[in-house]
Amino acid sequence: MRKLFFILTIFSIPTYFLGQVKSIYIPDRITNNKNWDYNQFEYQKSVNFGIKLLSSDTSFDGFYRISTSCQMIEVWKIDTVYGGQVINFTRTSVDDDEREKINSELIYNKVSLQADTAQMIFSKFKNLDSIPDMSKIKGWGIGFDGVTYSIERSSKKEYYVKSYWTPTAQADSIMYKSEIISFVEYIYKDLNLYRNYEEFTSNLPNGSYTDGFTNLLIHRNKKKIRRKLIIFGR
Repeated sequence: MRKLFFILTIFSIPTYFLGQVKSIYIPDRITNNKNWDYNQFEYQKSVNFGIKLLSSDTSFDGFYRISTSCQMIEVWKIDTVYGGQVINFTRTSVDDDEREKINSELIYNKVSLQADTAQMIFSKFKNLDSIPDMSKIKGWGIGFDGVTYSIERSSKKEYYVKSYWTPTAQADSIMYKSEIISFVEYIYKDLNLYRNYEEFTSNLPNGSYTDGFTNLLIHRNKKKIRRKLIIFGR
């Protein structure tokens, strides 16, 4: 596995997996971050959620994944067959003074998407293929609070990563703002896929949970939500 990590750290250089070439495209703002190893992050996410390691997987003709701090939505295509799933997740909240004794626990579920819904989402994703990462969009701001949408695109030969911090907070003059907002609204409002997360949290046992941004306290079938500020650095 160490050999795999070493290969993936080479930015935009073709990599070889079982005789096939796969090119990796990751923004400089990620690869130049010495405090964060994206390769390890992607691998651990794959293990934790039992999902595809897209930077090396070559089994799909096309695969898209959008991630926030509490939900992932995946759609894929093999030949003419489409599939997809929604992954909702949170972690148990542990006080700072107890972290040496108690580990936070990851809790998640998976909800399958109908093939026709997956196909529609897949088509919407393709509209974003030509839009660059936010670091390449002049004037795209990154601030406090808000939400970051991370998008992964994979095929048999290529893997791309790009992210967008809070599209609605950007100035109207910023390029691609309307396209990204339109996509986000289609996913989370028109299709209302966020309801899967709300259903997920409604079934959590009493306790305290966090996604790193929102603290959720469930007690006697009541929810109390407390937000905290964090810096979105990637």
